[in-house]
Amino acid sequence: MNKTVFRNPRSQIIPVKENFYLALNPGVNNGIKILNEQQVAVLREMDGQTSIEEIVNATGYPTEVIVQLLDIFGEIELIGYSPDFTEPQLPTEARNIDFWVHTTDACNFNCPYCYIDKTKNKSIRDDVLEKFIQKIVTLVEKRNLAEISLRFSGGEPLLRFHQVKEAILKIKSELKSRDCKTNIGFLTNLTLLNQEIVSFIQQENLYTSISLDGFGVFHDKTRHFKNNRGSFHIVDKNINTLLEAGHSRIIIMTVISNRNLDGLPELAHYLAKKNIPFRFSIVTGEEIDQAKLKKKLFEVYDIFERYIKDSSYAFARNHHLDDLRFLSPSYRPCSAGFMSGGLYTDGKIYFCQQELGNGEDSGSVFDETDLIQNIQTKQHRHTQLHDDCESCSYRYVCSGGCPLYRINGKSPHCGLYKELLPRIYQLIGLERYYRLKQANRKVKAE
Repeated sequence: MNKTVFRNPRSQIIPVKENFYLALNPGVNNGIKILNEQQVAVLREMDGQTSIEEIVNATGYPTEVIVQLLDIFGEIELIGYSPDFTEPQLPTEARNIDFWVHTTDACNFNCPYCYIDKTKNKSIRDDVLEKFIQKIVTLVEKRNLAEISLRFSGGEPLLRFHQVKEAILKIKSELKSRDCKTNIGFLTNLTLLNQEIVSFIQQENLYTSISLDGFGVFHDKTRHFKNNRGSFHIVDKNINTLLEAGHSRIIIMTVISNRNLDGLPELAHYLAKKNIPFRFSIVTGEEIDQAKLKKKLFEVYDIFERYIKDSSYAFARNHHLDDLRFLSPSYRPCSAGFMSGGLYTDGKIYFCQQELGNGEDSGSVFDETDLIQNIQTKQHRHTQLHDDCESCSYRYVCSGGCPLYRINGKSPHCGLYKELLPRIYQLIGLERYYRLKQANRKVKAE
């Protein structure tokens, strides 16, 4: 009873609805609790100077109630009995591997922000794919890996569909007997989809990352064919084709730039009605109107709030923004340089897909070293964090942002993230609130 109770310094209390709040510990997996006003009042008493007995006296609640609440708060380390709390650690060993396989520079689009140099017009050689598959299999056996994730990209990977199809079938066949899971998919503009591709995606349970920058004309502004003809009508039709075929492993990839900012609210309605996962990525390599970006994103979150209230929209499952990890904190913003990398058409390996064919490589599939050794030659690029990041409440949500674009050790969107994150967590809490309410009604009805 004389134990002093400490509140986690990274924890936050965010109003959700009426007399309910989201209690957040962004340093642990799924670190959220929905609390009522009375429970929050108890949590606020825990300041590292007050004992359990003093909390009982201050709140007027029976000892057993306070002890029960301490257990609830302790489940996600909102509180503890010392000032030391669990935080994500730098992993010491890669148990999985994730590769971005660049199949071709060629593309049937001409997107203004694309970082691929299409003048090279290179495609991956068969001997490169063959060697890569051999090294994947050897790596799985040598390091006893649990899962291999591969995303085939470009350019437009479906221009090389039959070559990629053969590679996927071979990889899955080789790993089937080695007790290693595979998570494989395409990053595509989806305009080349046909029945053969749909059947293959379904048969092999592949995921499909689909580039979609807006609804209608807002997509067409950035994602158009080389003759400047828009593509939205084709992409929309092909998304529906996949959904009607029962394909659920879809994620929409949206690059936010000045060109499509005004279309974000309309896109939010489209995504919510489809109820499919999406990722908003703020454009890199060019300027964006920060004030307008903030305004439009807050409009988007207001729209999602309405869908959460009206139709129990799965916001937490569907919504992704840059590399932010809302409910699965990480020491690093991504796994580049530790357990993920990019394979270019000539067999060279890169720290990140954004450097494919242009940046400093990390070796080649034709080297004697294994793929993880190649990848980890550049892992030091993650360590240059600003001191402010280390003490930030969102340290393990943002992790300093992409190391390729940090400015003085910080993400260029640091200020924006700090304004957006409470609103995002509020929506996550609102969704959880409605789900709990629905579950309670169901229990009462039974």
